Amino acid sequence: MDLQFTQDIMKLEIPNTLIESAGLKEDELKSALAVQLFLQGRLDREQASQLCGCSQDRLKELAANLVNTGGVKKFDTDEFLSWASHDLKTPLNSIIGFSRIILKGIDGPVSELQAADLALVNASGYRMLTLLDQLVEIAHLNRSEVKTKLEQVQIMPVIEEGVENWKQKRTDHELVTNFSIPKPGPFVHVDSYDIRQVVTYLLTYAGLHLAPGGKIVFNVEAIPSGLSLTIKSSGTRSSNDVKMDATILNFICKSYLILNGAELELCQSDENGAHIRLLFKTI
Repeated sequence: MDLQFTQDIMKLEIPNTLIESAGLKEDELKSALAVQLFLQGRLDREQASQLCGCSQDRLKELAANLVNTGGVKKFDTDEFLSWASHDLKTPLNSIIGFSRIILKGIDGPVSELQAADLALVNASGYRMLTLLDQLVEIAHLNRSEVKTKLEQVQIMPVIEEGVENWKQKRTDHELVTNFSIPKPGPFVHVDSYDIRQVVTYLLTYAGLHLAPGGKIVFNVEAIPSGLSLTIKSSGTRSSNDVKMDATILNFICKSYLILNGAELELCQSDENGAHIRLLFKTI
């Protein structure tokens, strides 16, 4: 504990204007300050009780009351991720970038064993960066910071763009599309960017549960209430633990679809693979 800080606090004199504006007595203000500094770890129990002018037991009781009534601001993980994402990504980008440089042999030759280790480092860095981006996205959704631009769009080109975005990143699974709706398809009232993201995320969700060489079938068909999209995966199940990834993608997709007036009816997996179904209301 900073001794000078403690001594300064003990001699604290609060201006009358501040006391009047707070509508409290000076000893009441000092008591509130003591409790806050104690909870923040800036003062120990003995020092805080001296500033508060009460016993240590009474200080403990005041601190507990403040916590129970919500008077102490809890650590906001969403807020932290929103403003700290750049600092969190910087070391990850360095890991990804330098491992790629070494793998290419720019800094000199590497053995097969070293190349295998570096490839694992590089892939792990990409995975961590992806998870961080998704956590930041969840933080924005939780804080209602995602703004949708709803407009009338013909849905099929938007869906196909989402499919192409996914195919560019994933080449280890066979993707079969059965689109019974001719382009450009019916109009829906959505944000095109959001829907492209959802299509990409849901295909990623389906792929998470498959070992390389698996098959994903994506169907789009008209139904009386609008448009139905179904995605099913089949093949050998992945041996990787994908629970966290799947939970994150499920939450993000569901949140975006709610913002766009659509519905994620089903998004789950079993021993037979992933099963996804979402509905759009057509105009």
